[in-house]
Amino acid sequence: MADADSSFSQLLQPKQDLQQQEQETKNQLFVAASVPASLDARYKSEDVKPPPNFAEVELAMTDAEKAKHGDCGKVYSDPQFFFSEWEKEEEVRYRKQMEAKAQRKKEKKARKAKEKALKEKERGLAKQKTVTAKKALNWKNRYNLDDVGNMRVEQTISQANNHNLVSTRQLETGNVGLNTVDKESSVAQAMRAGGERGGRPMPAKTVMPKSALDMSVLSGINGGGFQLKKAAPIVKKVDPKMNLLASIKKQQGGGLKKVDQEKVKAERRASTKALEAGGGGMFGGAGGGINAILERRKFLAEESDDSSSDEDWD
Repeated sequence: MADADSSFSQLLQPKQDLQQQEQETKNQLFVAASVPASLDARYKSEDVKPPPNFAEVELAMTDAEKAKHGDCGKVYSDPQFFFSEWEKEEEVRYRKQMEAKAQRKKEKKARKAKEKALKEKERGLAKQKTVTAKKALNWKNRYNLDDVGNMRVEQTISQANNHNLVSTRQLETGNVGLNTVDKESSVAQAMRAGGERGGRPMPAKTVMPKSALDMSVLSGINGGGFQLKKAAPIVKKVDPKMNLLASIKKQQGGGLKKVDQEKVKAERRASTKALEAGGGGMFGGAGGGINAILERRKFLAEESDDSSSDEDWD
């Protein structure tokens, strides 16, 4: 009951009083009255140096020191000591992680730069090979050379240059015998000569010999001695079904007769009335009414079908 009253009284205490009590408990960490029994036993053992007596130290403090730093418990006891030590260790660990990350980033950047340099080198070599092949193809298409090699092209160019050199010397000595057109033709001849030396000759066109009979027939046609015959006309075979259809049309006067729908309907009405009257043959008499009804249904169904089509042919 006493414990319940004390807890209830603590709940009724102001918040400021609770904070002050908590602060006093933290400041009295090394006071013998507030130390737990296990911790007190460890302090009293030989392995641990006991803390100073704050009461004796506080007597040696001046009033100015007390006013500046507070009482002895606040000066020499730090409840945040372990948290401060943990914070220092975390800061050291964080710095080591950042240094390792910066080193990895530096190595990755150097590796990428090396790979980029290798790719640029490979791209330059591939481009140079492509240009060389393209130049050789242009020479082959321009001068109609089947086998274009460095030696053959150099010989052709040297021949053209030598020819131009001779023409220039003739102009300097006064022997003006070549104009611009002659120069171009001489260069073309030199290039053609180089191409003929290096290329294979074109095969001669083979002409099939003609016999004497073929020649005589051709000469007769050209001279008008022969008359070509016209082809006989092709006779198309007539299908037997078409003959049968033609004979039927001929027998009926050349056309099909249209069925008189009114006449057909009148005949059906007459037969229906006869059945209703009992003149239905072997089904007449007592069974005439049933036959009449069936016949009438059939007549109405056929009449509806006939009304859907405008023209019926027999």
